[in-house]
Amino acid sequence: EIGSYLWERQHSNSQLSQINQQLSDLTIPPAASVGSSEGNKEELVDYVALMKRLKAMNKDTVAYITIYGSENRYPVLQAEDNDYYLRRGIDEQYSIQGIPFMDYQNNPNLTDQNTVLYGHMMYYGDEMFGVLKHFFDQKYADESEKLFTLTNERGVYTYRIFSIRQPLATDPYRYPNLEEEKFLGNLQQDLAQSETNFHFDGTLSPHDRVVTLSTCTTNQDEERRIAVVGVLVKMESKERTITREEVID
Repeated sequence: EIGSYLWERQHSNSQLSQINQQLSDLTIPPAASVGSSEGNKEELVDYVALMKRLKAMNKDTVAYITIYGSENRYPVLQAEDNDYYLRRGIDEQYSIQGIPFMDYQNNPNLTDQNTVLYGHMMYYGDEMFGVLKHFFDQKYADESEKLFTLTNERGVYTYRIFSIRQPLATDPYRYPNLEEEKFLGNLQQDLAQSETNFHFDGTLSPHDRVVTLSTCTTNQDEERRIAVVGVLVKMESKERTITREEVID
């Protein structure tokens, strides 16, 4: 059983590595190193070509995620429910690690108040959303850039992490859109209950747009989830760069 598990993990990692190799001629920024303060200063990703190539692999691809300070760069898929890609890869065949996917209720254009992405917690290793467990370590969080990006046909969206907490699986942390007062209350709860201080100095707004990365807990508590929340700080396209202030306005 151990041998089968390790083989399946290796098979999934090999498949994802091949996907990134097929994208290597595009200007995808390398994962930033922990402790770097330079941020992403690479040439803007050719996001149109990137998404075209990914959609040729699987038409359900809606984005491409890069988590800074790690090697984690994956296609993000979306199905008609939240079960289909739980144990399937981009080829739609069985995969023990699955692949990151967007909640079926979300608009793939990232226009919802709260876009939710799911990925497996890998208890050994950092693949998928296993890397998120390190954000419980204050030193790691302090040294990290606290950023992840989502790329789609419209451009590159950069999110700044401000919270990590372990809500009940039944808590309303996954609603895509709410009344503004309720949405702002949820954001303020995320910030106040964060188990790590991400030194977020901004003022949260009901007009902010956030992405919630949802995964299982590290102790396999089926009643709770890990939720890492990032707020949109800029959206870059060939035409222009839109700042967080413009989004709020």
